[in-house]
Amino acid sequence: MDKKSFQDVMWLFQELGRHLRPKIQDAPDNCDTRILIWHLAQGRHSTVFDGRNPYNWIKELQSVSNLWHHLSVESDIPDDDVWRDLDTMERVARYLDLDSKFIEELHGVKMQIWAEKNIENDNPALNRLRLWISEEISRQLKVINMPQGSRVAEAGEPLTEYGSSISLESHRGEIADHVRDYVIATYIEPARSGGQKKVSVRAGDVDKALGYRYRRLPLICAALRSNKFLESGRIKLLDITGPPSGASTTTTFTFELE
Repeated sequence: MDKKSFQDVMWLFQELGRHLRPKIQDAPDNCDTRILIWHLAQGRHSTVFDGRNPYNWIKELQSVSNLWHHLSVESDIPDDDVWRDLDTMERVARYLDLDSKFIEELHGVKMQIWAEKNIENDNPALNRLRLWISEEISRQLKVINMPQGSRVAEAGEPLTEYGSSISLESHRGEIADHVRDYVIATYIEPARSGGQKKVSVRAGDVDKALGYRYRRLPLICAALRSNKFLESGRIKLLDITGPPSGASTTTTFTFELE
């Protein structure tokens, strides 16, 4: 678990407490989330919700909350466990009909952890090898079909690792450019044409529109903070709202149009 994930999960627990307080009668104003969950667990929850007794989720959340409040940023928690803990929190939040924006934020952080875990599970070396095989076949076919005198120079060109000339940094750069171009064309210019002075862009909406499936949220948010984007769009960044990591589905950027 990285520092960003730890900060987001702890922030979600604080937000959970804020949304739980109005649901619990006579709850002290200064008590933390663990006390609120304890009070919640004392009540009767016999109604079946989504096929299960929600009391089990609440008791599970009580254990999860106690665990997380004793962890530190250096704690080594598997991503699968983090995902399950957030899933429990989301189930309780939906059962209690907490604020929809909070539930959406919670779901976004959970799915981002899932997406990042899947990226880590990909074998980068194997992917590079597959790319090299594909490119090498194309290159060899190209050499075979070239005039005889040109083949030596073509075949002798230096190759990068596994023959791939496509670096990870250049790939990220292409994605960042794509994000910037999309937001300028979809948000900035239409707002400017409509006479607006400000415009807000939600990272999750950009992620969904571009089909990245939560895998590129940090890159999307970095692109929207970049000087390159601000200069290209002729805008000024006024405000960023969202969780501490600054890279979630509900991270929202507000820009002033020049």
